[in-house]
Amino acid sequence: MADNSVSSQVGSNEIENETETLPYSHELMIKKITRCTISLGLSLNQIATPSFVPFMKALNPHYELIDHRDVIKEAIKEFADLKKELLSTFASLSHRVALACDVWRNENELDFIRITAHWIDSDWSMQRRIINFKMLDFPCAASISDPVVKSLDAWGIKDKTFSLTVDDVCDNADAVGEIKNAVHPILDGKLFRVRCVNRVLSLCILDGLDLVNEMLTKIRNGFGKPVFNPESYISLCEKYGLKPKYNMFDDGYNWDSTLEMLKRCMPYKDVLNEFIARHWPDEKSDEITEQDWEVASIYIRFLNVFYEAVDCISSNYCPTSSGVLLQLVNIAKLFSEYRGSVMFEEKFLPMEEKFLKHYDKIPDLFCLATVMDPRIKLSGCECLLESFYQCTDNTKVNLEEEKKEISNLLHEMYNVYTSQSSEKQQPSSEPSASFRTSDFAWSLISQKKRKTENPAFNELTFYLESPHVFEEYFDLLTWWESHELMYPVLATMARDLLTTPASTLAPDCAFMRNVEKKIKDKSYHLNGAFLEIYTCLRDWFNAELGSQGDREPYDEEEMCCEFDDQEIPVHEELEDP
Repeated sequence: MADNSVSSQVGSNEIENETETLPYSHELMIKKITRCTISLGLSLNQIATPSFVPFMKALNPHYELIDHRDVIKEAIKEFADLKKELLSTFASLSHRVALACDVWRNENELDFIRITAHWIDSDWSMQRRIINFKMLDFPCAASISDPVVKSLDAWGIKDKTFSLTVDDVCDNADAVGEIKNAVHPILDGKLFRVRCVNRVLSLCILDGLDLVNEMLTKIRNGFGKPVFNPESYISLCEKYGLKPKYNMFDDGYNWDSTLEMLKRCMPYKDVLNEFIARHWPDEKSDEITEQDWEVASIYIRFLNVFYEAVDCISSNYCPTSSGVLLQLVNIAKLFSEYRGSVMFEEKFLPMEEKFLKHYDKIPDLFCLATVMDPRIKLSGCECLLESFYQCTDNTKVNLEEEKKEISNLLHEMYNVYTSQSSEKQQPSSEPSASFRTSDFAWSLISQKKRKTENPAFNELTFYLESPHVFEEYFDLLTWWESHELMYPVLATMARDLLTTPASTLAPDCAFMRNVEKKIKDKSYHLNGAFLEIYTCLRDWFNAELGSQGDREPYDEEEMCCEFDDQEIPVHEELEDP
């Protein structure tokens, strides 16, 4: 024990000596605190709070107080340096950029337009940066074109813009038309305008939440009751072999938390029913009927399918446009399973009506992006379209005409890219570094055979006729990176189609119940030009960390309290005052 004590004391002294000799750079500290404060979205006054300074002193006794004005100066310098780097990146891009525009509203009901540029870099990694954050004039819907066009000019990407993804507020025909005329997109703008998919799906969910609100209220109220008689509740949980939990509520802010709440509650259905019947037998309004639980079970299934779709489509670092058709087919299939039932007509039909209002026809860009997935290609895309229109019972769309239109548009786009490419139209005779030699050898034989049999042979023909890819763990961008030398023209096409974001919402706000208002943030209290600097820098700093728009991990233990026999308080009658 003495030896341990001595060694511990020696170690402590060594740490103290290291602390004393540790060099302190005030300039470096300002730089690091600026990055930390902005990337976390904290107030700039945070660094002068009574709790912050002692914390920094504990880390380094030589810490000197930093004024918020020093942080502002450092932020402006960082903004200038990173903007110069980003301008250089855009100038060197040999492919196109996709834009996303949405409107943010602060606590004072002032509207700001956020413009985000998306692209796939030379290493086939998804990139996105906020390039503008400006206050809008009234009315905001008609005034978005001017800041967008000016921003494209300032960043030098007007001639490199492929598509524009807009939210509900920015989806103004005249404004989008003015932007389209300014950038002259390919195919006469047939693929230019893209509406945010997650907005539509969130609106469907909100309609469903309104219709099942009575059921949700009963369940929330029901799981608030065990706190009044924990001993009885614990005994019932033991009877059904469950771990006692209470306060299983959602946060009321994100609809995915409602999904988690219902999932947690369903196993306790019998416990809660018996608990309420035992202690509140006369309160019929609190009774959770079997129909309520049935509605909850069905709604969980709907929420699960929508959650998977929204989670996939709001991804920051994976292509989203290629997965939209798959997700829409899954949603349409779910609606078709319940269509015709009385419960569906009452509770879920408005969700389907909202869904079909926006997707009576699948946008062409999502179809072409789906074709760029080697697991699906054109034949798989046609199969998905057929399934979608069958599930939605859509007789307005001529399926054969739709297939023909997608095929013609695919070939038209390929011809445009071929004419713009300096690469040869035939697949390259050199394999890429990650392409297996045996596969490449077989591909040469297949290529030679097709060239002999089909004089009109080209990359697109070779790609569509080659076998589909079947891999358990498949990365779409990695596949195109490894096949870029084989399909130089198609790879350029794929890069632009896969760049387009299907959603303007990042993962951290994709599940918000109120889609018309964004997350309230302390940065919105900033005024003038520094608000744009703060917003852009926060995005750029997090881009370096690979954490743009990350959602906080869900922790069931934080949301759901547990009973412990050793910690149950003894309830005593309150005495009169």
